[in-house]
Amino acid sequence: MQRLLPLCVVGALALGVAACGDDDDGDTQKLTLETKGALTLFVEDNGRRGPTAGDERTYSQPLLEDGEQVGTIDGSTTIIGESEGFEHRLGTTQFTLADGTILASGIYDAKPGVAVPARGVVRPIVGGTGTYEGAEGTVTQTAISGGQIRSVIEFTTDD
Repeated sequence: MQRLLPLCVVGALALGVAACGDDDDGDTQKLTLETKGALTLFVEDNGRRGPTAGDERTYSQPLLEDGEQVGTIDGSTTIIGESEGFEHRLGTTQFTLADGTILASGIYDAKPGVAVPARGVVRPIVGGTGTYEGAEGTVTQTAISGGQIRSVIEFTTDD
């Protein structure tokens, strides 16, 4: 007899999410943060000249919420492959805020020279400290005017 898995379990397995189901532990919280100001960017060209697998970019930039600086965004992106004019990237981003940190990491595709593709990037939250310890959810990043990035963090915690 074949046993069918609930749709949420199938989706969780496909996305690499640890669990799903009823979450009675807390309400979903949402932070909307935007980068502002100069970007500190370091590029390490590990392969042949130009963007190739193994190249790494690390960055840091101030974060604002409602126009006020609330922390920093730090991260790294590694090119893990290329095909059909796209870089396949592994991106890890840390949001450092006054009451803790949120860490998101995942794989996405973008054209060379484009930080965040027009369709945006969604990454799972993989860790947190302080208020965000045990956080589960996603970070959705989209490009906004002036080369800045908006990050919408939707999460629940064990509290």
